[in-house]
Amino acid sequence: MLSMKVVAILLAANFALGSATSAANPRTGSASSGIVNIYAPRESRMATVQLHEPSTNLDFTYPKAWQRLPTTEKDSVLKVAGTSDGHYGELKISKIEDVPDISAAKNFIQSGLERAFPGSAQLEEREVRFGTKYQFTGTDLHLSFTIGEASYRDRMVFFSDNGHMFIFSFLCKNSDYALMGPIFDQILSSTHHSQGSSVSSSSAAKKELTFERYSDKSGQISVGYPAGWKVENRDPGKELDVKFTGASAQGLGAEMSLARIDKSPTLSLDQFVDTYEDIYMKDLKDLRRQSTHRTTFGISHVDGQVHYSTFTVDGHSMRQAAAFFADSGHYYCVALNTALWPERESRDLFERVLASVKLSN
Repeated sequence: MLSMKVVAILLAANFALGSATSAANPRTGSASSGIVNIYAPRESRMATVQLHEPSTNLDFTYPKAWQRLPTTEKDSVLKVAGTSDGHYGELKISKIEDVPDISAAKNFIQSGLERAFPGSAQLEEREVRFGTKYQFTGTDLHLSFTIGEASYRDRMVFFSDNGHMFIFSFLCKNSDYALMGPIFDQILSSTHHSQGSSVSSSSAAKKELTFERYSDKSGQISVGYPAGWKVENRDPGKELDVKFTGASAQGLGAEMSLARIDKSPTLSLDQFVDTYEDIYMKDLKDLRRQSTHRTTFGISHVDGQVHYSTFTVDGHSMRQAAAFFADSGHYYCVALNTALWPERESRDLFERVLASVKLSN
């Protein structure tokens, strides 16, 4: 059986492979709906120490029995590892500079792992919030691979902060995850910005961003949008077609839309979504669905579908986040299109928009 040290060395080779691997093809696998908050179990009484990492401006705690290890791996900022109740675990933090967004980072890391370890499998993927005040959001990807007779789990949390992409990578044996998983959660939940560190421009923009509220003439629906954005109200009354245009704090353009059509008694919400995408999305160049899930959102607790996609317009990469939902008489679509925005910044804005949705019935 190979030692965990050998496994770590092989994983380092995987990261080297990843930098040369194309991110063009999306990975597939189960993805949880909605966003999950990561918190430390209350019953945990594990002795911890706090670590300050200047190159990331992040602080976090980890088990006191673990030790910081030297690392010379590409993109690796630090590594800590050790045993808890006789079981080995490892945390590695990487700072990735050569990928445009979380989706691209996830794709080339996963495809690199598949090349290094044939037969590797995706166990879980979900959107998460973590940190002492849930101030970080990212993608939590769980992968499994086998070396010899031993099965391992590599849990990677991808997130962006202060204009940089980071990966918290947790490694242990699959058989040890029931014990190590809560320890990994505790590390994530303890993460925060270093005292006195500068907050990212995107984080500052989110804190400063204020919303105005749009309501249709009938009062059936209202939704928040960034203050100062231009509103083109093409509202003939029964139908609804409103466009909101503006830009990020960095001057990157965006467009948000709100549409409503009469509900057909013979058309389900799923069929409405299929029809919408067939009309408006099918012919977009390089169209790729990143994720889709059902969830509940908004002030009035609306049930609907949320889709995240990318496509190309005139050679420029675009992102679209869209939510589809219905009331007793209508179908609705709220969508946000952004160009060149960081993926997390775009999603954060859309999540705020969704949280503001209110239906009168």
